[in-house]
Amino acid sequence: ASARAEATIGWVIDLIQPDALVAPALAGRSGLSLAVEHERDGFVTPVASAGDLGERDVDVATFPASADGRWTVTVSQPSDAGTRGSIQGVVVFVVGGVITLLVFALVRSIGGARDRALAMVSEKTEELAKQALHDDLTGLPNRTLLIDRTERLLARQARYGDEVAVLFLDLDNFKGVNDTLGHGAGDAYLRAVGRRLQATVRETDTVGRLGGDEFVIVLEGVSPHDGAEVVAQKVLDVLGEPIEINAVSVPVSCSVGIASGPRESADALFHDADLAMYQAKLSGKGRYVVFESGMRDAVRDQLSMGWELREAVATGGLRVIFRPVFDLRTGSPTGLEACLRWQHPTRGLLSPSVFVPVAEEAGLVPLIGRWSIREVCAHGARWSAAGRDIRVAVKLADRHLADRGLVDTVFAALEGSGFRPDLLTLEVNERALTSGGEEVADLLRGLKALGVGIAVDDFGAGHTSMGYLRRLPIDAIKLDRALVAGLADSPETQALVRMLVAMGDELDVAILAEGVAQRAQLETALGRPLAALPDSDPASTLERL
Repeated sequence: ASARAEATIGWVIDLIQPDALVAPALAGRSGLSLAVEHERDGFVTPVASAGDLGERDVDVATFPASADGRWTVTVSQPSDAGTRGSIQGVVVFVVGGVITLLVFALVRSIGGARDRALAMVSEKTEELAKQALHDDLTGLPNRTLLIDRTERLLARQARYGDEVAVLFLDLDNFKGVNDTLGHGAGDAYLRAVGRRLQATVRETDTVGRLGGDEFVIVLEGVSPHDGAEVVAQKVLDVLGEPIEINAVSVPVSCSVGIASGPRESADALFHDADLAMYQAKLSGKGRYVVFESGMRDAVRDQLSMGWELREAVATGGLRVIFRPVFDLRTGSPTGLEACLRWQHPTRGLLSPSVFVPVAEEAGLVPLIGRWSIREVCAHGARWSAAGRDIRVAVKLADRHLADRGLVDTVFAALEGSGFRPDLLTLEVNERALTSGGEEVADLLRGLKALGVGIAVDDFGAGHTSMGYLRRLPIDAIKLDRALVAGLADSPETQALVRMLVAMGDELDVAILAEGVAQRAQLETALGRPLAALPDSDPASTLERL
């Protein structure tokens, strides 16, 4: 303690300005000065001084001011003046008081530092506790706090019967936002979603983030009026509005799983809500599903399909079939569109609507996409070798556009098969154009530089601006199947299709429709017959080539 006190002396002296404290000792006394000094390890440090003798002969007397002799007071006076001992005593007394004040200030400062340290520790403890229980990105409760609150609500439910429900939310296609707009935009996207969710529920409910793009809402005391399904629909409606990020309007969609009622633990309730959310994903996304006990078997079945699909990709269990595509400006077939199928050993031939959700959950979409491009190029090369140059289109999933090696993949498929680039068309989903930003535009330009065609798929299902069609290297627009299917019963749809065909003439962009099931409707809408096909099953005929 003594060593710390000595080390602090200089700091205390600077803090309380001792010159100002010593000066009153000489108040009203002229021809007198004094100096306070401290000695340590042979070094004398001036501490304070007061008075001014000017240029005169002086008498000097030094007095000890502390028992150890380290503190001294030196009194100076003119040689021709005599200072009474009482005056000297007063000076020494006052200086001694000053030294006492210095010691008191030192102790007080040390005590204040302790109080400040304790306050700092308390503040840091609260800060660390908040960090441990809240998500760094959104500030929402994290899994630890969500589990704790849910456990308390379950205990209250067992005691008083209050209903508890959990909504498990997973954002649809969030990876595409991160990959196309960057992680900074993805973080802003998640924060915006968190704010919307908080504004949707009651103050007694809890909105939290588990991590990634997964959120949880814990509902307390739900009733039929404000029950879990009502809240889930509100969430879907609120998140249905796009989020503006970096001047890009990004669509929002989520899948919601609901679980409620007594459980042995919060983890069990969360797990069942997660299973329901997974079922919502498989059912088409953008919807909510209430947990049922049979879902556990369904999820196990989907996980099993994921492993089987991975094996099918490796062993050739996937296949490509083709169907004709018509140019509505001329009514003539322009080529074929590739459609993926999975020949399952026990379930038969499965369509993409069945296995693509499984592929997305298993992370197999990029792998399947690369296989599809190679397979389509191989088919086209065989047809060309047989003397039939047929334009073939293949769809690119949203996740393909985040693959930085996509241009290299297409180039390698063309080079490896010998298929002409001008006979290959890559179809991009309309949604990817509106949310992909400049990165998607650069990717499309890179693909176009290979000599391939670029088409917008499912046009009419979203909100594509005409500006995209002028700015991007688009060769064709393929109408959404739902739009074509409505031709039979909707004069408005027929008028819209005719308008799109006229737009294609103005922009020199082909307007396409797939399949032959709506042939009569298309002829009615266009006011002219479509060109004849080689036979009643053109896809089979061309595939045999």
